[in-house]
Amino acid sequence: PFNPSGIPVVVTKVITPLRLRVEVSPQFLDVTAPMAASFRCQVLRGGPVKSITWSKLNGDMPGKSRDTGDGTLEIPETNCETNGVYVCTVETESGQEQQAAASLSVSAAAVVVVTPVEAIAVVGSPVCMYARWKLRVDRSNRQQQASPSVPPPL
Repeated sequence: PFNPSGIPVVVTKVITPLRLRVEVSPQFLDVTAPMAASFRCQVLRGGPVKSITWSKLNGDMPGKSRDTGDGTLEIPETNCETNGVYVCTVETESGQEQQAAASLSVSAAAVVVVTPVEAIAVVGSPVCMYARWKLRVDRSNRQQQASPSVPPPL
């Protein structure tokens, strides 16, 4: 092509990769143990995708968790140890990297609050405590009484 003065014009096309944008859904998930949980990591913009990986912030991935290979993280059985923040990391062929996070909150079907005799915990980390209880129901007075039983030695 030539400009109006007859001088040749060089046309160049500059392609800049779109900035990578990643999203995890759901971002917050509340389940009751031992329900299953799953998160989906999606690339909304950018690519092509080289890899999608999952990790757990401040902890190990649950032993039974499974990365399906399509950006989905499945946790087939939840418990108090599966509480936490899960991070999806996407890397593109061009070297861009983006992370998105989701929070999993696992509650028990029944909760009994007691003061532990001794406990050591790291601030900001979940704490799992197990106890055995005997429940006695007096149907005539419609009262319930719970008392702890001693767990077997480890």
